[in-house]
Amino acid sequence: MRASTRYAAYALLVLSGVTCTDGPTAPHARGGLAMLELAPAFSLQAQRTARDLSAFGLAVDNIHIHIDHPPAAPFDTVVAVPAGADSVTLDLPVILNAPTEQLDVQIELRQGNTVLYSGTQVVTASVGTVTNPPPAQIPIEYVGPGAALHNFSIAPHDTAILVSGTVPFRVTATDSTGKAVVGVDIHWTVSNAALGTVDQASGVFTPAGGSGTTFVVAATPNGLRDSATVIVSVPPARLVLVSGGSQTGAAGSALPQPVVVQVQGANGSPVAGIAVAFGGGTGGATANPATAISGADGNAQTAVTLGPGAGAQTIVATAAGVSPLAIPATAVAGAAGVIAKVSGDAQADTLGAVLQPFVVKVTDAYGNAVAGAAVTWARVVGSGALSATTTTTDATGSASVVYTLGATAGTDTVSASLGGVPAAVVKFAATAHAKAAKIVKTAGDGQSARPDSVLPIPLTVLVTDTAGAAVAGAKVTWSMSGLGGVNPASSLTDATGHASTVMTLGSVAGIYVVTAALANGASVVFTETAALPQTDHLTFFTQPSNVLSATFITPSIQVELLDGAGHRDTAGVGASATVALSVLHGPVGGHVRDSVGFAADTVAAVKGLATFKVGNDVAGTYKLLATSPAATLDSSASYVVSVGPANHLKVVAGPGLPISPVDTTTIRPTVEAQDAGGNAVPGASVTWVVDSGGGGLVNPASPTAPASTVATTTDVTGKASVQWWLGSSGNQFIRAYLTSGMGV
Repeated sequence: MRASTRYAAYALLVLSGVTCTDGPTAPHARGGLAMLELAPAFSLQAQRTARDLSAFGLAVDNIHIHIDHPPAAPFDTVVAVPAGADSVTLDLPVILNAPTEQLDVQIELRQGNTVLYSGTQVVTASVGTVTNPPPAQIPIEYVGPGAALHNFSIAPHDTAILVSGTVPFRVTATDSTGKAVVGVDIHWTVSNAALGTVDQASGVFTPAGGSGTTFVVAATPNGLRDSATVIVSVPPARLVLVSGGSQTGAAGSALPQPVVVQVQGANGSPVAGIAVAFGGGTGGATANPATAISGADGNAQTAVTLGPGAGAQTIVATAAGVSPLAIPATAVAGAAGVIAKVSGDAQADTLGAVLQPFVVKVTDAYGNAVAGAAVTWARVVGSGALSATTTTTDATGSASVVYTLGATAGTDTVSASLGGVPAAVVKFAATAHAKAAKIVKTAGDGQSARPDSVLPIPLTVLVTDTAGAAVAGAKVTWSMSGLGGVNPASSLTDATGHASTVMTLGSVAGIYVVTAALANGASVVFTETAALPQTDHLTFFTQPSNVLSATFITPSIQVELLDGAGHRDTAGVGASATVALSVLHGPVGGHVRDSVGFAADTVAAVKGLATFKVGNDVAGTYKLLATSPAATLDSSASYVVSVGPANHLKVVAGPGLPISPVDTTTIRPTVEAQDAGGNAVPGASVTWVVDSGGGGLVNPASPTAPASTVATTTDVTGKASVQWWLGSSGNQFIRAYLTSGMGV
């Protein structure tokens, strides 16, 4: 038996038929001749692999055929496929064991020992002559590298970069169970090679220098594919307004059209993938989104909402590396929605008087003035008359009306409203009073007080009509000649007909006159007196503070001259009176010392304040007494005068003074260290030096050897002494001095 097999290419090498024949075609009881044609049937997936097989270095170079029909030995053969061949014819001997037999046929298309495609099928073969038998279908699937892949994708899918950038693609691959598959062979292609290439090993796209849009395709050996769009642009050079500029809208509202800008390169080409930020302009305009990415056409857009203020506004588009672009817009006032009183409310006048205009302002919800809005005026309460029932707001949003009081006293109410806005209503009140006829004084006349002071009782008048009834809301004008003043200069009578003012006297003693007058000329006069008070007593304004002997007290002591009410006398007798300071209590010999050295100090007050620059010599606790011919005395708080630093030495025992002999050859001179005030200073360092005439001093540290210099310290009484060995004869001198250099 022979078997003939032909393989034809179908986008790859495809098996097109297998035929088995042997001698005569008559039936044979124990087997015999048979004809069998095989038709490989490639699945769609297997057919797809043919597109990219060569890109992975794969090609069918041999065919393996295996036929099982026990008990005969299997038929197995490998046939080489010549390079470039699209068909192979085989003449193979196959012996059937029975008139009809089931054959297990397996076909493999391989590269070397690597199986790329495989199919297995049970085929029925019969002995006899068959003309053009139907082919037996052998399903063929791709089983080569990557055959386990089920899902495959790359990322990012849509990317925009500059010519100086790159795109590193990521691959995700899973099998049919969703398990990740690693080590997948990927073949990358670019639809427009002029725009860039993809590195086959790393999957990184690198631009070639041109700009435009290209597709990057990734393929696997088993025919799976995914693609991504890459937009390559030149660097951005400027932002250009495409549309949406110079729009007008109501304040606080969104503009009807989006703002669109284009990112362009230096050559005018659109630049994709650039982040454009919108915001930071004037007038409070905002953008949503605040940042947009330019598309393939280089455009980025946003919706703009105007700020609350009417007028010119801008939104600014910015992108890295280019100048910002300001997009203008205009906000106009929105619909009238708010009405507010400006002036004219709460007026009061006499019956029939024409009041100052009632003025309102109309705005939108953001406070922008609305021009051309209709304001409706209506009298709600009262008998007065309006000059108009409807007025229109001007460019500032203002509208006004004039109201004339009627013939009935009382409070009138007028409303101002916006049509169609129920809540937009304000009301003005105006009070009509009977006409004032008479004015009389009720309080504050004939007062007396210090110059420059406020009178304690307000000046008050009562205003009535011709029948003697109190008139409320009548205007009273207060006037005053000379120094001083009144506050307020005019006032309205209250519900009881009273009006008042507060008077401040002038700085000069004397009589002051205030006139209260009505509009009809009726008036009354108040007479007040500014009188200088009598100085009554002294008080220490600045108390003495602790100080060192023979130094001035700081801050300086100050004594006030006060009147009976406790006010400083700045203009009366005590304003310049003399004040004396003396020691009320203190140590023996303690006195007040000024810069001249007197034992008491007297100064003249300046506007009722006497200032003393004084101190004390003798250390101790002091209390001072202040006296003046113009006022009763006062005593100060106690203060302490402390011993100051040693200033000089005073000999208290020595030649010419009583001296205590130590023996027949020695004497003990003694000195006292004193501060500038003559106070003994303990603990002062005193140095003794033999000056002339011989002799020596006893050093306590080495008492048997005469010394020329000995250092001592004053005791608690401020005294220091030394034992002095006299010389043989004649005048002899020693010197004692402080470390400061002062000596005797």
